[in-house]
Amino acid sequence: VTADKERVEADVAAARNEAVATQAGADELQATLAVLEEDLRRSNAQVEAAAAEKADVDAALAAARADADAAAADLRAQLAALEDQKDLLAADLAAAQERCDENAAALHALAKEKERLAGELADLAEASAQKGSEAEVYQQKLADEKVKLSTL
Repeated sequence: VTADKERVEADVAAARNEAVATQAGADELQATLAVLEEDLRRSNAQVEAAAAEKADVDAALAAARADADAAAADLRAQLAALEDQKDLLAADLAAAQERCDENAAALHALAKEKERLAGELADLAEASAQKGSEAEVYQQKLADEKVKLSTL
C-alpha cells in the first residue's frame, strides 16, 4: 500500500508540477496573446489611417482631374475663339489689302494727273512769261506814246 501511496503521491506531485508548468505556459501564452492583440489593434489603426489617407488622395486626385478637365475645356473654348478671331482677322486683312491695292491705283492715277497738271502749269508759266514780256513791250510803247503826246 505504501508503494501505491508513494506512487500516487508521485503521480499527484508530477501532476501538480505539470499543472504549474501548464499554468506558466498558459500565462506565457496569455501574455503573448495580449501582445499580439495589441499589435493587431495597432495594425488595424494603421490600416484605417492608410484607408483614410487613400480616400483623401483619391478625393484630391478626383478634384485634380476635374480641374484638369475644366481647364482643358476652357482652353478648347479659347482655342475655338482664337480660330474665329483668326478667320475674322484674315477677312479684315484681305479687305485691307484690297483697299491698299485700290489706294495704290488711285495714287498712281493722282501721280499721272500731277504730272499732267505740272506740264500744264509749265505751259501756263511759259505763256504767262511770254504775255508778261509782251505787256512790258506794250507798256513801253504806251509810255513812249505818252511822251509824244505830252510834247505835242
